[in-house]
Amino acid sequence: MKPVTSNRGLLLSRVSDSLQYPAVVLKKCCYRLAEITTYYHSAASEFVQHHMSVWNVLMTIDLDHVIVPTHNRSASAKMLAELLGVRWAGAGPFSAVYVNANLTLDFVETEGTFAPHHYCFRVDEAEFNAIVSRLKNAGIKYRSTPRGPEDMQINSQLGSSNIYWNEPDGHQWEILTVDHAVNRKELMSC
Repeated sequence: MKPVTSNRGLLLSRVSDSLQYPAVVLKKCCYRLAEITTYYHSAASEFVQHHMSVWNVLMTIDLDHVIVPTHNRSASAKMLAELLGVRWAGAGPFSAVYVNANLTLDFVETEGTFAPHHYCFRVDEAEFNAIVSRLKNAGIKYRSTPRGPEDMQINSQLGSSNIYWNEPDGHQWEILTVDHAVNRKELMSC
C-alpha cells in the first residue's frame, strides 16, 4: 500500500524538485512558450490570409457596362458623350458611351415605356466646370436638386459641387466632385 501524502506535501515535493532541477522547469516553460507562439502565429496567419482573400475579391470586381434604355440610341449616346467629353460609338444593337477605360453605358432602343434611371458621374473640379459649360452651350437646363425647378444653380452645400439634368427619355444625369454617400476607404479596410 502506498503512503498517503497530502496535496501540500505533493506540492512541496514538486517545488523541491523544481528547485533542484531548474533546467527541467526552464525547458518545460520554453516548450510551452513555443506551443503558444506557434498557435498564435497560425491564428494570425489565417486571419491575414482570410482578409487578403476578401481584399483580392474587392479589388478584382469592376463594373463593365450598364444598359440604358432609350427611344433613340444614337442620339442619346451622342448627346451624353458630347456633354461628358468622352467618345461614343454604335456597335450592333448598342450605342456605347465610353465613360472611362473600364465602363461603358450601352444605349439600347426600347419599344414602349420604361422607368427613368439615375446615373451619377464623379469628376474633378476642372471636368465639372467643363461639363457645366457644355450644358450651357447646348442650351440644356440643369438644377441644384434631384427634383424641382431647373434653377441653373450649382449645389455646393456639402463642400463639393453637383448638378442634375434630364435627357429627353427622362433619365436623370448627375455630376459631382465628391461622393458624400459612403466613405469607401473605410469599407475597403474592413
